[in-house]
Amino acid sequence: MAIVLTEEDTLSAESESLRKESSILTMIQYGELAAGVLLVLWGLAYWFLYEGFGWLIFGGIMLFLAVSHYVKSKQNIADAARFDYGKSGEEFATEILENDLPDNCLILNDLQAEPRNRPAQMDHVVVTPAGLFVIETKAYSGTLQGHANDEKWTQIKEYNGNRKKNMLTNPIQQNKYHIEVLLNFIRDNDLAFAEEDVHNYVAMVNKYHTLEVDGDTSVINFAWVLPKKINPQLQQIKYSEEEIAEFLAEFNLTLPDEFEMKPGKQKKNRKQTPGKSKKKQDSRQSKDSKSKELDLEDLKM
Repeated sequence: MAIVLTEEDTLSAESESLRKESSILTMIQYGELAAGVLLVLWGLAYWFLYEGFGWLIFGGIMLFLAVSHYVKSKQNIADAARFDYGKSGEEFATEILENDLPDNCLILNDLQAEPRNRPAQMDHVVVTPAGLFVIETKAYSGTLQGHANDEKWTQIKEYNGNRKKNMLTNPIQQNKYHIEVLLNFIRDNDLAFAEEDVHNYVAMVNKYHTLEVDGDTSVINFAWVLPKKINPQLQQIKYSEEEIAEFLAEFNLTLPDEFEMKPGKQKKNRKQTPGKSKKKQDSRQSKDSKSKELDLEDLKM
C-alpha cells in the first residue's frame, strides 16, 4: 500500500472562496433589490409630482447592481461545483494509487513548484526508487477530438439531441509543461532524478467519454488501470533513500518510517528531521469512500 504524504488543497480552497463570495453577494443583492424597488417607487411619485427623473435613475442603478450580483453569485456556485467535481476526481485517483501501489511509493498530491518564475501545480507526483510519476487527473466526459500535440481539444456533448462544443485543455501537453517545470526545479536544486525517469501519465476518472484524438495517446489511461502501468517499472531501484529524502526535503517533507525501498522489507525506525513532518493521514483514512461523488464501481467500465 502506497503512502500519501500530502492532500489536495488548491481546489478545496478555490471552492470555499467562491462559496463565501457567493454568500456575501447574495446578502448584498437583497439589499440592493430592496433599495432599488423603494427608489423606483419614490421616483415614480416624485416624477408624477415634480417631473424629475433623478430618483428613478438611482433606483434603476440599484436594480442593475442587484441583477449583476445575482448573476455573479450563480456563476460562483457553478464554478465551485466544478471545483468540487475535480476534487472528487483527484481523491478518487489518489485512493486507487494508494491501494494498488506498493509501500515503496510516496504520493504527493497538489504539489506546487515555481522555478525560474514558471509555476506549476501537479495533481499527483508518485515518488519511488525507480523515478517520479507525474499524473494529471481529468474528469472529462463526452467526445474528445483533436491531436495529442494540440494545446486544446474539442469536447462535444449532447443533451436531448442538442450538441454543445467546448474547448478543453489537452492534458497530455498540460502535464508535459508540469514535467518541464519539475525538471527545472530538480536541476536548480541539484536533485538526483534524471529526465528519463520522470514519467507523464494522465488519469481519466470518468468512463463516459470517447477519445477521438490522433497521435500518441498512450499516456492516457483510466485511473484504475494506472497501477498496472506503473508497477512493472518499480522493479529497478535507481535512486537511494538519501536521494529520495533530499527531494522531499525541498517540499518540507520527510521520509516516513513505513517507507520501504523494497516492498515487504522490514526497516529500522528512522530518526525524523526536527521541524519537518508529513501530514497525518487519519482524516483521509476515516473518510467513507461511498460518499465520494466519483465512486469506483460507478466509474469502472
